[in-house]
Amino acid sequence: MVAHAQDLLVNGNFEFDQSGATATLCCEVVRSIDAGSSALPGWTIGGGGVEVRGRADECVEGPADGVRWLRLGRGSASGWISQTVATEPGVRYQVRLRRWVESPGAVTVPLKITGPGFSIILFLPSDGGPCDVELAAVTACEFDAPSPAATIRLEHFGGPADRAVLLDEVRLIPTTDCDDSGVPDALEILDGVLLDQDGDGIPDSCECLGDLDDDHVVDGADLARLLGAWGADDRAADLDRDGAVGGGDLAILLGGWGRCG
Repeated sequence: MVAHAQDLLVNGNFEFDQSGATATLCCEVVRSIDAGSSALPGWTIGGGGVEVRGRADECVEGPADGVRWLRLGRGSASGWISQTVATEPGVRYQVRLRRWVESPGAVTVPLKITGPGFSIILFLPSDGGPCDVELAAVTACEFDAPSPAATIRLEHFGGPADRAVLLDEVRLIPTTDCDDSGVPDALEILDGVLLDQDGDGIPDSCECLGDLDDDHVVDGADLARLLGAWGADDRAADLDRDGAVGGGDLAILLGGWGRCG
């Protein structure tokens, strides 16, 4: 199995409350949320609030993940969202988001991203349209965590009421790249490019899974250790972290047989 990766944000794709209203049009407002409301899991809402947008089944374009995305603000009021998460001081992190705008013409719309030690303003382009999803793009910025907690804030500020910033797939991930691919390990795990069967945020290809005695070789000694723990909740031998040592763990060990590390 592919375990969850180290995306530290809660509800970064805004796919919540799927029992609510269903969109019948592309980019339709399915829920309006006031500032200060707790209705958007994981996020604090400020300014003029937010709109949860949805798409109908026949819409070709839309969110990359699911059927929901978010507008920062409502009507003529701009809005913002923020979330505070635990971080490890000194570790470098990346804020990564898919964003686009809607506007009546070829204009730019400002998006402000704030985090520990940085604040940037992006002027996002649009060529017009009620929900200009064809110009969706990915933005990434990085920071070194100065403390055990980091607050990320995304804000659309100022501008006419007919312009809006829409967000989808906001992620906060550590930037470690153990395989030197040029892409953070956490992102490759999230996208299914790399496996992380034990869910520790480190790709299996960069670990020595099955080496239970830490001698850099997966061999008979490790197999004996695993079989001796069969059926038990033994964290060291429970390689797939499913709560018990069993066939999945045996498959992982045998798949890594030999010298490693």
